[in-house]
Amino acid sequence: MSQIAARQRLYRRKRSSIFHGFDPVLTAAVAALLFIGTLLVYAATRDWYARNGLDPQYYLKRHVINIAIGALLAYGTTTIDYRLLRAYTPIVWGLGVIGLIIVLIPGLGSEITGLRLGLHFLEVSRFNQQSWRRYPSLLVCP
Repeated sequence: MSQIAARQRLYRRKRSSIFHGFDPVLTAAVAALLFIGTLLVYAATRDWYARNGLDPQYYLKRHVINIAIGALLAYGTTTIDYRLLRAYTPIVWGLGVIGLIIVLIPGLGSEITGLRLGLHFLEVSRFNQQSWRRYPSLLVCP
């Protein structure tokens, strides 16, 4: 029997369970870091929100939702065979290059205090120009 036939049998074999290839040490370490990060986010934001009459658990809820979305995406990536994604690599690369070229076209983007902030339909308009100067992180995390 050739090596190619042996490999094909190996690739065609179905997973014995959903925990095939599961690394418990890595998973426990990631879970511990996520738990500590969640506690830190909650401890850092609850007092300010409570003083201002807002929901003190706003960022806690938001963080837990983001963790759940990340866990679902991580599980989804483990179920996809990466060899199938190789066929789509040129398409994704081409779309990325086209996206980079589009933002360089004059008239499509918006400019605030000399900064090009992207396309008009992606513009966040709830902050004034002074906010962009004081808090440059708002450009990344609106």
